[in-house]
Amino acid sequence: MSRISSILNKTFFSESYRRLLRRSRGSQVINKKKNSQTKVKSFLTSIVKIKKQSGYFLGIFLLLTVLIVHLFQYFTINFESYYQEAEPPIVYDLNNINTVVYTISEIDSYKYINSINVVVGGNDAVRLVEVSPYFMSERFNDISLRTFLNEYSGDEPALMALNSAVSSLLGVRIDRYLLINSSVFDKNYLKIDRNLLNKIKSNEDFLTQEYTEDYAKFNEALFYKNSRLIQMYNLLWNKSKLYPYIKTDMNRPELIQFLSNFRVDKQINYKVLGVEQAIIQESAEKALEFLPNYLIIDESLLGFVDDLDVVAEQAELEIYNASDQRGLASLYNRELQNIGMNVVKYGNYFENEKESVLHLGGEEDLVRFKNSIKAIKQSLRDKIRIEIDKYPYNKTGDLVLVLNF
Repeated sequence: MSRISSILNKTFFSESYRRLLRRSRGSQVINKKKNSQTKVKSFLTSIVKIKKQSGYFLGIFLLLTVLIVHLFQYFTINFESYYQEAEPPIVYDLNNINTVVYTISEIDSYKYINSINVVVGGNDAVRLVEVSPYFMSERFNDISLRTFLNEYSGDEPALMALNSAVSSLLGVRIDRYLLINSSVFDKNYLKIDRNLLNKIKSNEDFLTQEYTEDYAKFNEALFYKNSRLIQMYNLLWNKSKLYPYIKTDMNRPELIQFLSNFRVDKQINYKVLGVEQAIIQESAEKALEFLPNYLIIDESLLGFVDDLDVVAEQAELEIYNASDQRGLASLYNRELQNIGMNVVKYGNYFENEKESVLHLGGEEDLVRFKNSIKAIKQSLRDKIRIEIDKYPYNKTGDLVLVLNF
């Protein structure tokens, strides 16, 4: 057999057979290599897939974490009612709500107002009025706005009274407040300089000098560049800067709408009310008083806080006070004129009324002056009765508003 095999090995057929064997073995080796390469590729692919999936999971986890942090901040804000009832009747859109933002600092439980910003609602640009807290409130016995929360001793809650004080000072309706217990906005605010006070008290001509123009006045260049309200926006949504006490009478949808107004693409217009709109006088008890000059304040806000829909209607309005409260007609005269209404007459009413009444000349006035009527209802918190063609006296205006609360 060995001889036969050796002979066969030398033949053509045996050579062909060996080639065939080599090819078959080579193909087996190649197949093994391909199989091993395929396994390696599938292994690497599975690793990549796992990495991608873990990346997705990590992204989702981070997104959920950020969302949870925001929700935590949002739901831990102290929401409380400004009005006696939990949900007051609202006859305006969320965009039209006027909000005042206070920042306060506490020293030994004594609360100081550091800044007052009124954000006037509207669908166009954000209108921001910054008010010096050193103004005195004539409506509340000349209490300084800065120390109002400590000195006020009336029956209504102090924040309600403070809102009324700011509203009457500006002649602008206030709907909601946002109170932040921090001094984050006070960095660029000019503090009272005691040496400056002494110079003012000892030299009457000192007030006429040019550099006293900056006394208790906002640095407008810094204000425009570093809006404190933009900082407030960041404060509310940035965990690292969130201060422990934020109180507001807004409901949650109103707060979201308020914050959404301060987008990057939205224009923000400013008015700053300080010493230029004040009558400065020396007081023995308070050293120096900043009494509001209403004429100059109204001139400063002319065309800034108006409602274009109200302006377009050009309604002529008479306002009368039928209550025992002094100054109501004057207060609402300023407020309604500032939004663009044409007040032709105001004063005391001829007789007592049990409630506030808006008199219209006819049914057509409901359509003709619908925006003016809506604005009046907003100012009076919807606590008003509308009468058509029942006004008993002669009138010169299209509408007659009789006030009694």
